Amino acid sequence: MDFEQFISPAGIDYKELFRSAWPVNRKEANELAKFMIAHPDEPNNETRQMLKKIDNYILNKKSKDLPIEVLHAAASCIDVDKGYGLALLSHICKHPSKQNLPERCLHYYLSKHPCIVAVDKKGSGGSSLYIEYGQLNWRKAKDATNEFKKLKSVDLFVKMSLNKREVFLFHKYTEDSGGSQDNQKNDLRHWLENVQGISNGYVCVAVCDGTYLSCKIDDFKKEFGSHNIIITSTKEIYNVFCMLNKQENEQEAK
Repeated sequence: MDFEQFISPAGIDYKELFRSAWPVNRKEANELAKFMIAHPDEPNNETRQMLKKIDNYILNKKSKDLPIEVLHAAASCIDVDKGYGLALLSHICKHPSKQNLPERCLHYYLSKHPCIVAVDKKGSGGSSLYIEYGQLNWRKAKDATNEFKKLKSVDLFVKMSLNKREVFLFHKYTEDSGGSQDNQKNDLRHWLENVQGISNGYVCVAVCDGTYLSCKIDDFKKEFGSHNIIITSTKEIYNVFCMLNKQENEQEAK
């Protein structure tokens, strides 16, 4: 996806990003349904998952015992170009919220910043960086102790130059309030609690986007903000890195 079209001086238009993803995802699901019907003896993980979703859609989460012929018949009625079966298609296609689109778009946006030399999603062998009580810990999610089972890993690593502090970035995008949205807020709070006390050699930035979370920024700043723990939004992130770069330059000049 071309993320440039969603970027402006005001930041990133996440709502338009999601809206633009739906037609693409429906088209991909339509092509997969055609392949599944044309090659019934060549199942793969994607087609198996599609059959489960069709079964779920028809039976409304009741016992799953529909014959595969029925599922194929339902899939054969889908035609995105003619507008057939769009409700089913929307149910079985990838949901934009499951594609890490905000994080991927933010990655692209930051990579264009004049004060940033590198943006990366680090990790190898399935390991990610977790900050636990201010300490850096590279591990796999499944290796967490019970105390840190719900702790989320760092999303992006940002480098302003070789001799400047590394920035650890955590991003959440949430629009309306509700159960899952409150979980996102709790994930953010848990992350901010754990980055407290991190070494001055690092900067932690929590990026809160969407109607629901952006209203929480001031409260999070009062509770968790410090000289190297910053709570902001994508709308302000450009200025944040300009400020950090200026601070680093002033420190080097002393």
